[in-house]
Amino acid sequence: MKNLMFLLFITLSACNKDEFNISDTHPGIATAKKNGVNWQANVRSGPNVPIDFGIFLDFSHYNESGFLRSYSDFYKIPFAEGKYILTNSDIRAEDSIPGAWFGTAQDGGDAGGDGYDILTADNIEDYIEITRIEGNDIYGTFQVSFAKHLRIPEEDHTSPDTIVFTEGIFHAKYVE
Repeated sequence: MKNLMFLLFITLSACNKDEFNISDTHPGIATAKKNGVNWQANVRSGPNVPIDFGIFLDFSHYNESGFLRSYSDFYKIPFAEGKYILTNSDIRAEDSIPGAWFGTAQDGGDAGGDGYDILTADNIEDYIEITRIEGNDIYGTFQVSFAKHLRIPEEDHTSPDTIVFTEGIFHAKYVE
């Protein structure tokens, strides 16, 4: 009888689960050319932490099965219209220098992959530009190149050494 009650409880619990929708946590969208191929990500934004300066923009790319494949974080971006040059600044440094990094995800999206830093030794201007702010809606463009860093062992030998985003546009919702 206990087994039957347990099975009934599990069945009813499973039936009542709401389907996870990424747009609930990442209500914005970004598109770009990633190494020349069309790319799309979900975007979220909020106050920059741990340093209280500006905002962050998190671009998370999911595959067709809903698994996280990559993410890019832009941080210490002033919450004002303007073009901001990106560097390899540290997100934890107590300064106002905008930065970005890129990472890949493996398995079901919960295992880290390779990390990338901004590639400064190329002809790509690395920037994010906020072109319009309407209430909590942020609109803008971006262009950035990344190079795989080897501070930690490489996880995915098939991932490219460089990632270049061009023609990037985004719409984010700032959420505290």
